[in-house]
Amino acid sequence: MSIKKKTPAFTLTEMLLVLAITAIIAGLAFAIITLFTKNMRDIEKNYSKSTYLGLFTDQLNLDLNRFHTIEYNQSDRELTFKNPLDSVRYLWEENFVLRETDTVFNTYSDLELYNHGEKVESGNTDAIKIRLGEKDLEFIFLFQLKDAYGQIKENGN
Repeated sequence: MSIKKKTPAFTLTEMLLVLAITAIIAGLAFAIITLFTKNMRDIEKNYSKSTYLGLFTDQLNLDLNRFHTIEYNQSDRELTFKNPLDSVRYLWEENFVLRETDTVFNTYSDLELYNHGEKVESGNTDAIKIRLGEKDLEFIFLFQLKDAYGQIKENGN
C-alpha cells in the first residue's frame, strides 16, 4: 500500500481572505496618500501666497521709506514715490498692482491713504493701508518714517 503525503499549502478560502485584507490595506494607503498630497498642495499654496505677500510688503515698505514725497492720483489710481534723484510709480488695477512695468502683486487689493493720521483721497501721503480681498479682515498697513530731510521739508524749520 502506498502512503500519500500531504503537501503543506493554503486553502482557497485562506488565499481569498489574504487577498481581501491586502486590497483593503492598499485602498486605505491610497486614500491616505491622496489626502496627504492634497494637504501638501494646500500648504505649498499658502506658503507661496504668504511669501509673495511678504515680498510685496517689503518692496513697498522700502519704497515708502526711501522716497521723500509720496503722491496718489485718484483718477489714474497711481501711487508715485519721488525724491530728488529718482522716482517709482505703482499702478493699482482691479486684480493686480504694477511697479513700473513689473506685476508685483496679483490679488485684489484696495488702497486707503493717510497723511498725518487723516484719511485722504489723493495728494501727499505718509501711510498706506492696503485691504486684501473683499472683506476688511486682512490688510497691510505701512507708514513712512520721517528722516531729517522729511522733518525739515514738512515743518519748514
